[in-house]
Amino acid sequence: MPTVDIILIVLFLAAMVIVGLWPGKIRGREAFLISDRNLGGVSTGFTIAASKIGGGLLVTYSTLVFTFGYSALWLFVGYVIGYTLFYIYARSLQQEAKAHGYYTMADFFQMRFGKAAGIAVGLGCAISMTGWIFTNLIAGGDLIATLTNISSLKATLLMAAPMAVYLLVGGFHSVVKTDILQYIAMMVIFVVITVAMGNLETPKIAATATKPMAGGMIFNFILLGALFPMGSAELWQRAYAARDRKGLFVGIGIASVTFIVLGLALSFICLSLRETTLADGSVAAQLGLVKGVAQSVGPILTGLWIIAFMAAIISSADTFVFTTASALVEDVFERAGILRRDQRITGMRVVIILLCGVGVLGAVAFKSVVTVAFFYAGVTMSLGVVALLARFTRRLGGTGIAVALLAGLVASTCEAFSSGVTARTASVNAGVTLLVALLALAFPTKKSQPQPQAERGHL
Repeated sequence: MPTVDIILIVLFLAAMVIVGLWPGKIRGREAFLISDRNLGGVSTGFTIAASKIGGGLLVTYSTLVFTFGYSALWLFVGYVIGYTLFYIYARSLQQEAKAHGYYTMADFFQMRFGKAAGIAVGLGCAISMTGWIFTNLIAGGDLIATLTNISSLKATLLMAAPMAVYLLVGGFHSVVKTDILQYIAMMVIFVVITVAMGNLETPKIAATATKPMAGGMIFNFILLGALFPMGSAELWQRAYAARDRKGLFVGIGIASVTFIVLGLALSFICLSLRETTLADGSVAAQLGLVKGVAQSVGPILTGLWIIAFMAAIISSADTFVFTTASALVEDVFERAGILRRDQRITGMRVVIILLCGVGVLGAVAFKSVVTVAFFYAGVTMSLGVVALLARFTRRLGGTGIAVALLAGLVASTCEAFSSGVTARTASVNAGVTLLVALLALAFPTKKSQPQPQAERGHL
């Protein structure tokens, strides 16, 4: 690797750690857990967008573009629909979170449906988020290793180590601060690379820009994008952390515009690569985006391209590590009586270390980003289904929610073993969850009562 690339990467990682650790110590438990519930609109938008533009999304979407061309944009159309629905939902959710002291997605469910619902949703969030940790570190390990000629293990550790350092010190507050840096780095570099690719002499791509996509697949992509925000535990935390409704509206607006711009830019880059660098099929689709750009631009731009991917991967991975730690410690261990609420911060720090280690090992063990992404997308979508139903009724009950989530997971697992993991696998999870939840509404169990504040384990 050229010396200039090494210098750029070291400078970026150092800047990220410095930003994450500043001002050197946490200012209180609320800052560690929820950034004092004081995020403005721009901060909210940057952290929402940065947390979603991860290695899993970049690799999965680029692979779809190599196959279907601009038709892959249906996924981003679904995302915009999903964020619009989430904002309508979150207008009241944000105020309710402040009134009742919510920290996690499961807090909302426990308040409405009881402790069983809180534990079930907490476990669902932990499973979902652990999958996204794997997805991002798999993508990061493979892609960074490809560009730097170091092993996947070393590449993964290169990302996980600085992330673990600032998470242990600053928690959610550090996640938000580093997200802002990573978002700016990603967007600036993506613009530079798009312009650079546009200046290269490449064949016209209009003739092969779009391959017909079956109606069922379009439906699966739109459904995935539409349900994904509602079932994303990290997005709920950002809604809780927003200062007010106006800030939340601005933040979701920034994130939605970002997704459209990013989708168009990625589509252009990938289609250019499909006609040139990848035309002979010598580069695997999973590595096509990162390796294709690196082969098309000079050393300095290659170094910036590596930084953009590292920013995308770490900005998502740190979010998922923190959110998973929250779900396990607050929603499972505390509610089950394994930990006391005054042990929360210590417990989360221990779990953060363990999750970083498990994530690194998982990234080395599993290799297919697209497969992992679609499977765990189904778990997130199933959480989105019960969240939408919870908006309109309180009759589900903790048992109904738990059974619906479990049924969806079992169904998608069976689908994966029988037919392989595709976008359909995710839709099967969501569809079965919806069906079982509707049956639970038709045959409700004992009505749940809201949980008192002390019983939910919050200060």
